[in-house]
Amino acid sequence: MQKTQQQRYAKITRKGIPKSTLQETYSQMMADSWATFSSKVIAYFFILNIFFASCFYVIPNSIEGIKNVGYLEAFNFSIQTFSTIGYGSLTPNGFYGNLVVAFESFAGIVYMALLTGLLYSRFSKPIPSFQVSNKMVSRYEGNDRIIQFRAVNTRGHELINMEVQLHVIKNRITNEGKRERYIQTLQLARSHVPLLFLNWVFTHTINEESPLWSEFEGEKLKSDLQLFVNMNATDGTIHQSVHLHQIYQTHDIAYGHKFIDMIETKGENVSVEVDKIHLSKPVNTTES
Repeated sequence: MQKTQQQRYAKITRKGIPKSTLQETYSQMMADSWATFSSKVIAYFFILNIFFASCFYVIPNSIEGIKNVGYLEAFNFSIQTFSTIGYGSLTPNGFYGNLVVAFESFAGIVYMALLTGLLYSRFSKPIPSFQVSNKMVSRYEGNDRIIQFRAVNTRGHELINMEVQLHVIKNRITNEGKRERYIQTLQLARSHVPLLFLNWVFTHTINEESPLWSEFEGEKLKSDLQLFVNMNATDGTIHQSVHLHQIYQTHDIAYGHKFIDMIETKGENVSVEVDKIHLSKPVNTTES
């Protein structure tokens, strides 16, 4: 068995995956988009009802209240039974008809219970109330070359004790001639933010102690590098931990740029232009 996962920069195919279990099905439905999740819920509903409708249809005189039971009538009766509506005009008839109703009623109760649990879990899943820029900027500040990214509070929630890590993912050839990847941590000027109300710019200085020091080709980083940002914080509004990560390719770095200011202050009023989080401009101009 194999599974293909589409990520931002790579298409990963996982082979030899064990057969799916009920827990894995639950995890997959939690990870699905709302469109995919809704499609699966509707599909399972109709598949189950088609199965039970077929049972009613093949069992003679299994439904009382109608003379000629066609498949459409059997399907309508199945939906009423599955959802425990029971209008009363149609009723099960005979031992086998009542037996099918018993199994379908139980299946309907279990289905609705599982669906209720999934919906609650999906709605209650914490969503990060902050956003990270989709690109980095790099420039000289004095004699030092720096690289930066930034985060912004998008919903005004209290974001407490934000911890940020920046890593570089490199490729190297071993003595045996094999290509492997390894990770090194990049030191940030500030990796801990006690309280994020507005936005914050995170800076790594590329000096001789930086793992990026020897990774430049001219003025740009080597193309086979990836930079990985991992951010964790406590949302003080919902009292839950929230997590966000971002992967940057070297083409996501704007060299010789700085971020555009996204904070506007008028007297005691401060506004944050969240939609500017990704915008930058060359360091020697005033226009973006």
